[in-house]
Amino acid sequence: MARKIKTGLIILIAVVFLLFYTVGYDMLWEENPEFSSPLLTTILLWLITAILIIAIATAVIAIIISFKKHNGKHIVNGIPVKKIAWITCACMTVLVIVALLVSDGTSILVNGKVYEDTFWLKTADALIYISTALIIVSILLMALSAMKRLLETRKKTKLDDNGSV
Repeated sequence: MARKIKTGLIILIAVVFLLFYTVGYDMLWEENPEFSSPLLTTILLWLITAILIIAIATAVIAIIISFKKHNGKHIVNGIPVKKIAWITCACMTVLVIVALLVSDGTSILVNGKVYEDTFWLKTADALIYISTALIIVSILLMALSAMKRLLETRKKTKLDDNGSV
């Protein structure tokens, strides 16, 4: 079921972005023809907002289920699940707070008008920082996992003194 949902979302996102870039992308803004105003911008923004809300809701539900499922159990199958859950929540909270503190809220020029809403400027900047940090961490952890697997494989296939495996 999850695979079907993921596939459906990927197809929906691909279709919306394809339509965004191919249908009315070069339309000029009526108020100032020097700027472009793509036809499907509103649909793209609604899709992004819906996916963001669904992702946040899914994360919150997953956290609640995880804490209820492992309530009172500190170690499951030799894994300290409660400790990992608390550390994960704490790290994400710290990451969000640091990203909001570091983010820049200075005004920017958008289509010839100055955009000065500090809250949304800082929020957008913080989301970029958080996404970048999480992508870097995931790449590092994947590399670490691959190196660990490679070392384990080499240990298993190492030849002994007689030349046999």
